[in-house]
This record gives sequence, structure tokens and C-alpha cells, in this order.
Amino acid sequence: MNKRLLVVALVLICFSFALGGPEKLDPLLRLLAPSDSGVAVPLSGEVLSKALQLDASGEEVHVIVRTQTPGAAWNLPGFSPSGVFQDFATGTVKLEELLSLSDQPEVVYLEAARRLSPSLDVSVPEVGAPSVWAGASGTRGGGTLIGIVDSGIDPLHPDFRVDRDGDGFEEGSRILFLWDQTLPADGSALPYHFNYGRVYTQPELEAQIAARYTESTDTMGHGTHVAGIAAGDGSSSTAGYVGVAPEANLIVVKTTFYDTSVIDGIAFVFNRAKELRLPCVVNLSLGGHAGPHDGTSLFEQAI
Repeated sequence: MNKRLLVVALVLICFSFALGGPEKLDPLLRLLAPSDSGVAVPLSGEVLSKALQLDASGEEVHVIVRTQTPGAAWNLPGFSPSGVFQDFATGTVKLEELLSLSDQPEVVYLEAARRLSPSLDVSVPEVGAPSVWAGASGTRGGGTLIGIVDSGIDPLHPDFRVDRDGDGFEEGSRILFLWDQTLPADGSALPYHFNYGRVYTQPELEAQIAARYTESTDTMGHGTHVAGIAAGDGSSSTAGYVGVAPEANLIVVKTTFYDTSVIDGIAFVFNRAKELRLPCVVNLSLGGHAGPHDGTSLFEQAI
């Protein structure tokens, strides 16, 4: 019943604005900021909270913003940016300020953050990785970076560690950075221009290996699975299961699975790769059903 109400409300809202000027609020945000037309929104807060990413108080919503001018989102009245990437930005806005923010001439469009979900159905042999390893100019990923934006990773997993001193204990980590967006902010993300979550560097992760304890966990297991397929070196497998690029280093983001945080995570990975001057790819084994899926949503354009 709730899903039917949501669909009906979205259709009514889209129809009511079809004859007006360019709409700057996506339909879900328009539900929270009805116009003077008097369109009714017969939806409970519970339904909206499942469709949107609201803060704990329910008074702010996470959004993606596109602006006319690159970098302009830093100074938009009523908008609290968490990341700005050229003419795209992620952040929050109070529900009461949605209309005034959309009225800003600098704003092209506002899109509500939608929740995505993990998905994976591709195996190493299917992509021909063994043939690349065995080729004349074969490579196993050394000198490259793989970004994983997913449910996290197990930093203690043997497949992502190295034995640097040859004593039989894999004390080193191939994970150069781990940003856990789900942990309470402690300031460690601020040097990387983000204001939430906790960032762990390689030395911190290696200290956790020595202590056999990790603060960031992958309770879902999906991110560790994906990282293993991408870059596991087979250390934990008696059967010799090895990832696509077993010598690549990793930068991992444990995301909240809202598309705003996914955008932030991608930017985090590529910014670190740029600093390290290393080639990099980012894996996104996730998806969702919201949006047109034709490349026109702000999420798709930002990526």
C-alpha cells in the first residue's frame, strides 16, 4: 500500500509541474517541499525515511547538487556540503530550506540521496585474468591501485597482507587507506576534505594487524568478497583461489550505501591515487532501482 501511495504522489507532483518552468527539485524532494499548488502528500514519515536519507532529527535530507559554476556549492545559502567535485556536490539541506535553495540561480538541480545495494556475479576466469598473467607482458597488478567502495573490508584477512621480512608472519598491509564512513567522525577525515567517518592509514592498519584487532569491520562480508576477487593473493586459500590483480594495492571505502557517500568515496580514492601518482580503478559492485538509469541522474553524471 505504501509503495502505491508513493507512486501516486510522484505522478501527481510530476504532472502538476509539467507546465511550469525548469523543475530544480527531483520528485522525492518535491514531496518534502510542496508548492503553493496545494498538492497533497499522503505519505507517512516512515515511508519517506525509507525512500530518502534523512538525518537523525528528520529535519535535514542528504542531496546531490549540480551548480552552474564549478565549486559554487561551497557558498550556497542553506546547503552544508560534505564534498564538492567541480559542478557537483554532496551534502545536506534542511527540509524548510529546500525551496529557497532550489530558487538560487546558481543551482541547476537538486537530487535526493537514494540507497543503493551491493551486487556481484562475475568471477575471475570469466574476465580472462589468468591469460593476462601468463602473457608475454603479463602483469599481476603491481604498481597499481584498486579502489573498493562497498561494505568495508577485513583488514586482518591474509589475502590483503604481505610478509616483508620473510619470517612467515604477514605483518604488512596492501591496504593503503581505509575510510569507514559509518564510524563516528573523529577528525581523521578532515585532512582529506571530508567531515564524517574515520580514515585509517596503512601504518595504522598494520598496527591493528600486529594487535590482531581491527576497529573497522565488514559485517556484511560483501566488500571483503569483492576485494578478494579484485586483488586477493590467495594466502588464505589452500585451493589457490587468487584475485584478478593479486599484487595491486588497495584503497577501501566502507560506504553508507547512499549515493552521496558513494560519490564521496570515489573522489577519496582517486584523490589519493593522484597524490601517489599511481594508476587507479574503482570497483562499484552495487546498484539501485531509483532514477532513470540512462546517464541523466546527477549520481550517474557525477561518477
